[in-house]
Amino acid sequence: MRVLIFSPEKPYTGAESIVTAKLMRAMLNHGWEVEMIYHETEMMYSTDYDVHSIKKHSYGIENKKLKDFILRRKGKSLIFKKLTSLDSFLWVLRSYRLALKLRKRKNFDLVISRIMPQYGHLPALLFKLTGRKSKWIANWSDPLPRAKSPEPYGQGPGAKTRVLELLYVQLVVKTADHNTFPSERLMEYYWRYLPGVKSKCSVLPHVIIEKTDGHVWPGTSDDSITLTHLGGFGLRSPVKLIVAYKKLKDQKLLPGEIYFRFIGPIDEYIFQLIEQNNITSDFSLEGVKSYEETLEIIRQSDMMLVVEAPINEGIFLPSKVVDYLQYSKPILAISPRNGVMNDLIAHYGGGIVADCTSIEDISNALLRINGEVSLLKGSKGIYNTEKLKSKFSEETIVENIKEIYKKCNLS
Repeated sequence: MRVLIFSPEKPYTGAESIVTAKLMRAMLNHGWEVEMIYHETEMMYSTDYDVHSIKKHSYGIENKKLKDFILRRKGKSLIFKKLTSLDSFLWVLRSYRLALKLRKRKNFDLVISRIMPQYGHLPALLFKLTGRKSKWIANWSDPLPRAKSPEPYGQGPGAKTRVLELLYVQLVVKTADHNTFPSERLMEYYWRYLPGVKSKCSVLPHVIIEKTDGHVWPGTSDDSITLTHLGGFGLRSPVKLIVAYKKLKDQKLLPGEIYFRFIGPIDEYIFQLIEQNNITSDFSLEGVKSYEETLEIIRQSDMMLVVEAPINEGIFLPSKVVDYLQYSKPILAISPRNGVMNDLIAHYGGGIVADCTSIEDISNALLRINGEVSLLKGSKGIYNTEKLKSKFSEETIVENIKEIYKKCNLS
């Protein structure tokens, strides 16, 4: 299979670009010919991870003078926004032109475009509309337009949006040969405001790049438990987790020690809450790390954290989940009871789910983990991740793409 990927971010420099790079790596591992055109954007995670194997198949497009000019005006919001839009527009045009050049020496069977940012589909749309015969899969990792995201991220599927934003999404969904979504719930959420496209939609989860140096990486060697969260919080607040832990500690209900590591940008209120409760020795707030460093931190941890916002339905599959599972680490998901993480863990195991709206539920989860140290560290019972990992394996995802490609040819 000959594949061209359009990515609006540089590989391994942000959550979405990590997912994209892993997808590319999985296809390369299976002998496919894959090229990527990406946008040289400002990096969130400075990294050289996997760059030697990805770089020779990738083409970064950067408007360096414009980018430097933009960065000097970052504090001037209106000017910064307009210049950033210009940079994105130029990337779309240059990516499309480069794709035409690449096509002259390689007739691509499949084009895959990804968001975020949302302009990631535009070069593929141009490529398709100008008569290119390659099949096109558009991937949607978040609801677009953004206003249609569930509360508190947006106003729900019935929200009013700018006409051009909705027309863009409708045009991409209808023009693409197929549309993919990391979770079934997200796919069905799109159907609420984009009717009539069910036949050209499929679920394509994120992919695990299986490590070759074993299957289980032990965390800490003593009876303590290290729980680690990767990424920023934003609306996904850890306040209820911190409060639940503080109450258990004050009541001396935890027979063993639990330590928390938060890796990523940390809001000031989190620092303050931990200091006010005199539990700073139990929390390590470590800031942003490179992707390589975060993988090493996962290896050192006993259990990984997913913290989600309190929404009526959890439609998102957090990209960090496949990083956690890559090292066979069980997951404590502080998530909506009606949501993707609950679906996965209830069906496949691999961790525990606590209701993100309930301090009591989170407390019970911490008590259970603390009382099952040997099971947790031995990856036994509910903490065994093998079934859950199988859903995201390279073999599973590559086979999914093959099936989707067949559907494209039948439509």
